[in-house]
This record gives sequence, C-alpha cells and structure tokens, in this order.
Amino acid sequence: MKPELPRRTYDSLRAVAEDFLAKHHPTRLPPVPIEEIADLQFKLHIIPIPGLLSDQETDGFLSSAMTEISIDEFVYQNRPARARFTIAHELSHIILHRKLYEGHSFRTTDEWKEFVRSMDEETYGWAEWQAKTLAGL
Repeated sequence: MKPELPRRTYDSLRAVAEDFLAKHHPTRLPPVPIEEIADLQFKLHIIPIPGLLSDQETDGFLSSAMTEISIDEFVYQNRPARARFTIAHELSHIILHRKLYEGHSFRTTDEWKEFVRSMDEETYGWAEWQAKTLAGL
C-alpha cells in the first residue's frame, strides 16, 4: 500500500518553516546556514557528483536512507545560492516526505530515477511543489 501524501497549503508550509527556523536558526540572520544545519544537526553527508546536472538533469537528490544528499559538483562549487536551495529542498523532503521514502532502497542516480518513476505524476508533483516551497521559505 502506497503512503498518502498530505496536501499541504502554502500557509501550513510557512508554519513548518517558522518552526524549523525557530529550532535550527533562531537568529534568523541571512543567510540560513543550511549546509551546516544539514551536516551537523541532521547528520547528512553532502556528496558532490561531477556532471549530475548535465548528465542526469537534476541538481541533487536525497538517498532513500535519508543520510546523503548528492549534488551536482559544479553547482556546489560555483553556484552557492543554488546549492543552498538544493540542500534545503532535499532537507525539505526529509521533513515532509519521510513516509514516501520508507521501504525504498536507492543511492545512485539511476536508482533514484526509478524511485521517481514509481510515483504517480500527481504525488510526485505535490511532493516537489511542497519541497520547493518549504526550501524557499
């Protein structure tokens, strides 16, 4: 049985963002140190991968164990704002979509793509909108 993805509103995601910032970055001084939060507080390993964006058409993805964020090496080294958003986006999946990842096993790009293809379009669309929205907030 596939897990239901709650349909979260923008306002509910804003509340999640407020709670997150209160706990993990209470000063709220920009920029939010999202890489340090991911690394030190969530114990996530950030793994730069050469050609991830050009070869696989993605800036990054989260491992099924929710312990690693793979990110395009060029983006990570040369586009700090985009890299920070990508890390925030993948961290948002942990916060919002843990149940979607449970019971799956993937670590490579090809395995991740197979996981994405296993979702129906509506579920994937909602999951991505929610993660992008929370990352931006």
